[in-house]
Amino acid sequence: MTISGFRSTSEQLLENYLESRDDVDWYYKNGDTGQQYLSVIYGNNLSKEYLFYPDYIIKKKNGDVWIIEAKGGERKGVSKNIDKQIENKFYAFKDYADRRKINGGL
Repeated sequence: MTISGFRSTSEQLLENYLESRDDVDWYYKNGDTGQQYLSVIYGNNLSKEYLFYPDYIIKKKNGDVWIIEAKGGERKGVSKNIDKQIENKFYAFKDYADRRKINGGL
């Protein structure tokens, strides 16, 4: 269910897409903070560690599990990266998904 007041445009678009798919069993909107939600540890060049909370956990009817981060940003009609830590998050997330043999995407 999309609650437009609480979701970014990219999240709303992803939820609409998932709702239209016959091969999606269910999806879960992950939280943004707190130990009850899925998080991945990532670092920056200063050797500090932070938590990254991917946006969605998706289970397909064939049993595949996907973890998806819905990124997007637009200013004056031009797509723009709005997350300065996206590269660090990407590599930590890829390592997490590879080690657990799950599918993931940003």
